[in-house]
Amino acid sequence: MVEKFEELKKDLDPHLWSMLTGWKEEEKRYSDEFYTYKVRGKEIKVPNHSESLAHLKIPKVALPKFRSWGDKVRWAMQENTPGFFPLHRQIYPFKRTGEDPARMFAYEGGP
Repeated sequence: MVEKFEELKKDLDPHLWSMLTGWKEEEKRYSDEFYTYKVRGKEIKVPNHSESLAHLKIPKVALPKFRSWGDKVRWAMQENTPGFFPLHRQIYPFKRTGEDPARMFAYEGGP
């Protein structure tokens, strides 16, 4: 069995291999109360859930419940979590709360 994993590891991109082996840890990071990451040595804690008017906890990011490696790889290459390939528009996992959208559309007001 170990030889089979080593053969798969050799054939896969290192980024995809680390994503597959760290899938459980990533699920835990998004299901915990806070998502923690570091920026310039400072630890940032962001709540993983929003609270509805009915006081239900709604996850900000819901990871898919895939079982097969192929589905996980396809999802990582086409969608993935915010801040990671292919969603590189923002470099942090979550947007700051209270932050206004920075998009501007053509012909809608001044610059």
